[in-house]
Amino acid sequence: MPINKIINKTNIVLDISKNRPELVQELATISNNFDKSSNNISLSDLWEILKDEEKSFTLEEICELYFGQNYSDVDKAGMIRSLIEDSIYFDFKTDITFIPKSQKIVEQILLQKKIEEEKEKQREIFSKWFYSVIKNENNVDKPDNIDKFIEIFKDIAILGNKSEKYSEGLNIISNLNINAPLEDIVLDFLIKIKYFDEDENIKLHEFNIPTEFSNKVLSDININLISNIDNREDLRHLEIITIDDETTKDIDDGISLLETDNGYQLGIHIADPSHFVLQNTFLDKEAKNRASSIYLPDRVIEMLPKQLSEDICSLVENQERLALSILVNLSKNFDILDFSIVESLIKVSKRLTYEQADLMLENNHNKLKILFQIANKLIQNRISKGALIFNKQELKIKVDSNKKIHISKYKDYNSNIIVSEIMILANNLVAEFCLKNKIPCIYRYQDEPSQIIEFSADIDPILLSYKQRKLIKKSEVSTISKFHYGLGLDSYTQITSPIRRYMDLVIHRQIKEFLKNKKILYTEDDLKEIITYVDYILSNINIVQKYSNKYWLCKYLKDFIGYRTPAIVLDESESKYLVYLTEFFTEVYLFKEIRYKYDIGSKIEVVIKDTEPFKGGLYIDNFKADRDSLSQLLLIDY
Repeated sequence: MPINKIINKTNIVLDISKNRPELVQELATISNNFDKSSNNISLSDLWEILKDEEKSFTLEEICELYFGQNYSDVDKAGMIRSLIEDSIYFDFKTDITFIPKSQKIVEQILLQKKIEEEKEKQREIFSKWFYSVIKNENNVDKPDNIDKFIEIFKDIAILGNKSEKYSEGLNIISNLNINAPLEDIVLDFLIKIKYFDEDENIKLHEFNIPTEFSNKVLSDININLISNIDNREDLRHLEIITIDDETTKDIDDGISLLETDNGYQLGIHIADPSHFVLQNTFLDKEAKNRASSIYLPDRVIEMLPKQLSEDICSLVENQERLALSILVNLSKNFDILDFSIVESLIKVSKRLTYEQADLMLENNHNKLKILFQIANKLIQNRISKGALIFNKQELKIKVDSNKKIHISKYKDYNSNIIVSEIMILANNLVAEFCLKNKIPCIYRYQDEPSQIIEFSADIDPILLSYKQRKLIKKSEVSTISKFHYGLGLDSYTQITSPIRRYMDLVIHRQIKEFLKNKKILYTEDDLKEIITYVDYILSNINIVQKYSNKYWLCKYLKDFIGYRTPAIVLDESESKYLVYLTEFFTEVYLFKEIRYKYDIGSKIEVVIKDTEPFKGGLYIDNFKADRDSLSQLLLIDY
């Protein structure tokens, strides 16, 4: 070691002729003596004596002042250890001298130290309670002032190791013997103390999605606006029906059909929440921030308050409602002759469920039969232009108020085709209306697929659908109208769900302003800003909905670990297969094993190995033993 690196030299001499163990013991004794000396030194007392001296002191000067002239090498070594390790009273200078810190700085350091000591004390108290809760012992009282710790753990539970507070959380439980990922531990803790529900939707927190409406927003609802209906076309004489799922409460579209001399008048009547949700109000800004209603297995998070979405704006049976109506004149062969768009006053004659409407179709109900023929003509027209029709099966997951999970397959109703095709028509006609009248609009389009896989009897429909979905492009939103390849339409917008989609609501306003005053409410730049703002929120909502469906499916299957279910192999990589569970319409990975080799399209059986609901983890294994079929146990309502 260079001589200039040595701070202190003592007169203690070791006898190097001694054996190694003796030398080690002697060095340990010397070091312990230095430590004892250091521990007995009160730097605070020394600082009190020297604090007003605005100068540096050598080590020898300090030792003489503190110990007197006859201080020992051990005293000197202890002193230098204390001074070098000191962070409160003295500064160490490069010339190996020491200067007392000012009164103000010392007070600040001591205050900060006291704060840190108090924090450490609180952390220790909290960690003991935390451990007691995790271990289900509950033998430690809940401490005070836990909010800051809860916020740290909440952030970690939501964001996992992406949380900026992750290391802080690790520090809190660092002295606890818990062998599990931190995010799993804190989530379990938050559930046990009932800060989180046992089925807490983590993604709602991650994306800051509001689930309640503030009083400020609710105060914007003005039901008296319903009396302001001048210049609306009175269509209450029409026999209007709505067809929806039996649980639907926000009913936003209805259909009417009149026979005319030339054929038929098809009425497509869309609820008009824009009459109540005025531009730039708190209510409007809240709707924009929400972007859309969110439909989850256990709840619906509305874009608009229930007073509007389920009452005043919803097309409730036998209630007068405001609407935007598209009246389409058809020939007897169901060709479109012309159409008009009007602000209207309507009254729904009958609310039907899909099941009821299908039963009426089976009994040859005249108007529904004609509507079904119209719908089939519309879909054939789209197919002739290249529309891609997917027969995608979906799982319907519902959770009742008792948290019982109900799983069934979405049924293919003929009446669903009626509603779907007629609403697609409405969106198409409004897009054409905007183009013709040069009204800035929010259009949807889809680019041409990179390749179309033709139908073959040799390929399983599920595998065909998967391959097609891999090739088609994502639909996009723009202020420029382009061909929508998926729908086979030259122009397309969305206006049929203004109760639950903000961009639909915006287009309603745009159309109504043009109908009333021949003016433009939103410029193209305005709409671009809305698209950018809302589309980002919609992408988050899509993640939330997928997560929630996977969560409840995984929780449901938690009770069926070890049972087998049929699957089809869709794809493979180096280490795993992508398989489709045909009973649950769900794609999941199956890790490869040497003795199990499959071809794409192979129909196999797999075993449900485990699930992790909060992580959306569904784990399967190759079927290796004869077990009962899972379908017999789940009693799925098909």
